[in-house]
Amino acid sequence: VAGKFRRGCQAGLEVSHASLTLLAGKCSVTHVTRYKRCDVWGGLFVRPLQPNNHFIFPHRQPILQVHAALLTVGWGILIPTGILLARSFKRHDPLWFYGHIAVQTLGLALGIAGVGIGFHLVGGWTAPNDTVQTHRDLGVTILVLGVVQFLLALTKPHKEHRRRGWWNLVHKWLGRAVVIIAIANIYYGYIRVYDLGVWPYATYSGVLGLILLVGLVREVQLRRESARLRVSASGQFLATQNALAMQDERESESSTGPLKQKAAV
Repeated sequence: VAGKFRRGCQAGLEVSHASLTLLAGKCSVTHVTRYKRCDVWGGLFVRPLQPNNHFIFPHRQPILQVHAALLTVGWGILIPTGILLARSFKRHDPLWFYGHIAVQTLGLALGIAGVGIGFHLVGGWTAPNDTVQTHRDLGVTILVLGVVQFLLALTKPHKEHRRRGWWNLVHKWLGRAVVIIAIANIYYGYIRVYDLGVWPYATYSGVLGLILLVGLVREVQLRRESARLRVSASGQFLATQNALAMQDERESESSTGPLKQKAAV
């Protein structure tokens, strides 16, 4: 009887933060419900080890998949790609600039849509447990910083403006902070909030790794090109200095030549 009742609890009983004493049974931890069961004075003690969000989001897995896809593509792929364009492909001006704006705008739009779906999943601001609350808070933080970054781009000063250096610094590091928090929250959502299986975050890891690899290769190429330009500029500077020195010597010789002739006479 106890075994049958235990299986029934695993299939349909929702346990939040409360503890329940049920029937006698062996102490075990199941992978389905993630609840700990142990004998306490002849009864079965049920205590949640951690929230199980498969019970929190019943029959909403398709919507959850859309939420995950929008934020993974928007904040986890497009935004890093836009940073890669601005960092590594400025040689292709102005294509890199228009591509950067288009990719970042699309990524922000997908992120806003994904956050809206996330609030729809939990029915508003109130989170059902601490795990979802952490995921929500990180998502809202990313959204706010992304909007600030977008508004900052609209107020970009001219190259000759005295505040352009500060603007470049804030724009660069704020964008990097947004991407780092976004990637961390994407993995947190895949692993802790709702397990969609191995393939979603494995596929995302492959795409993210490809973006990082392209960025690393381009960074090495740009540093080598910069070193060659510095050497070339240094050689041209030395050649110019030598030419000027030789010209000065010739001019001094031409000016002192007649004086030497008069002195000899």
